Amino acid sequence: MVSLQTMENRSTLLFVYGTLLTGTGDAALDRLLKRCLVPLNDAVVRGRLYRLGGYPGAVPDPECQTRVPGVIVHVRHARFCWPRLDRYEDCGRLYTRERITAFALPGGVPVSCWIYRYRGRTRFRQRIRSAEYQAVRRYKSPPA
Repeated sequence: MVSLQTMENRSTLLFVYGTLLTGTGDAALDRLLKRCLVPLNDAVVRGRLYRLGGYPGAVPDPECQTRVPGVIVHVRHARFCWPRLDRYEDCGRLYTRERITAFALPGGVPVSCWIYRYRGRTRFRQRIRSAEYQAVRRYKSPPA
C-alpha cells in the first residue's frame, strides 16, 4: 500500500487541484488519470487560484496567506505518465511543472512535491476563493 510517509522523498508526488483531480470530461484521459494517479492525502499550497474558463490555474507563493486546496497524489508508471500529464497541462506554455511545498492535512505537515503552476497573466483573471472551490469540488467525482 502506498502512503504519504513512504513516498515523501520520492519525485513521484504531485499536488493536484483542478481537472487532474475532478476529471477532464474526456473519458480516455480520465481512464489514464485513474491508472496514473493514486490519491494519498488532502493538502493545501500557499498561493492563489484563478478561473481560466473551464479549469483553474494555481500560482503558488510561499509568502501568501491564502491557500489552494487539493490532493497529493503518487504518479504511478512515471516514465509513461509524466510525459502524458505534461502534454495535457501544456507544460512549458500554459503551465510549468515545478517543485513546491504542500501542507498535508490535517496538521499541515510539509511535503515536497510537484505542481502544475499557471504561467499566464493573472491581472484580469478572477480569483477563486478556497471555500468556493471546495463547494465546486464536492459536486464532481474524482477520476481516481
